[in-house]
Order: sequence, then C-alpha cells, then structure tokens
Amino acid sequence: MSWWRDNFWIILAMSIIFISLVLGLILYCVCRWQLRQGTGKLLSPQNRMEEMKKRCMRMFLILHQASYLLCHPGVHLFQET
Repeated sequence: MSWWRDNFWIILAMSIIFISLVLGLILYCVCRWQLRQGTGKLLSPQNRMEEMKKRCMRMFLILHQASYLLCHPGVHLFQET
C-alpha cells in the first residue's frame, strides 16, 4: 500500500483530468446533437428561445436521471407494473 501513499497526488490529479475530459466529451456530443436537431427549421427569435428552453429542460432531466442511476445502482426510476 505504500505505492498508493507515494503516488496519491498524482493519482488524484490524473483522476480529475480524466473525469474532466469525459464530462467535456459528453457535453460536446450533447451540444452537437442539440444543434443538429435544430437545423432545418426557421423559427422566430421568440419561438427559438422557447424551443431551446424545452430542449434544455429535456436534456437536464435525462442527465439528472442518468446521474441518479449511476449513484444509486439498485434503484429503478420506472417501476414495471
């Protein structure tokens, strides 16, 4: 276990960098996906803002549910009846 103590700060720094890269990649893919969905439609500025709000809320709910499932693996959000 001495290697763990000797390399603790290096392991911590690498973990933070890795997690940041993964989250950045996920955010990039989500934004790219959102932008591709919005192309092809010409909306007025008011409708565009409302559409963006709806998409952001949908993505927030999806990401919130996914993060909840990652933190609580035994919990099922959608109960089968």
